[in-house]
Amino acid sequence: MTTKAAPKSATPNYQQTVEAMTGASGEAMRKTYDRSLAMMSEAAEISKKNFEAYSASVAVASKSVEALNQRAFSYFKASMETSMQATRELSAAKTMKDFLELQAEYTKKAFETYVEEANTVNGLVQTMVKDAVQPVTAQAGEVVAFMQRRA
Repeated sequence: MTTKAAPKSATPNYQQTVEAMTGASGEAMRKTYDRSLAMMSEAAEISKKNFEAYSASVAVASKSVEALNQRAFSYFKASMETSMQATRELSAAKTMKDFLELQAEYTKKAFETYVEEANTVNGLVQTMVKDAVQPVTAQAGEVVAFMQRRA
């Protein structure tokens, strides 16, 4: 029995069809791979920037807390010195009236100083929080933009 060979003109068409299909498939895979690689690279860059933003935030917060601690120590030291001075003045009072006037004056000054210090510290804490959050807030915008591009 003799087998008939396919006509030569049919073979190239089949070959061309297979080559076209595999070529298109390979091209689609390459594009998908390239897009995935670009996305992973961008995600890695964003992760790096996130870490840098958090590091900057922690550095600002640490410096601010250190400054607040130094301020608290200075306030405590000044308060103790003022108390010691008031004690000396109160012990030197000649009359009960002088004693009460000195005590009232000291109490008023101590309260005014405390309120002034509390307001100053409150402002410093607000500035610290704003400054510490700023790097993270700025980076959050970039993360949101990245997510929106990938959605």
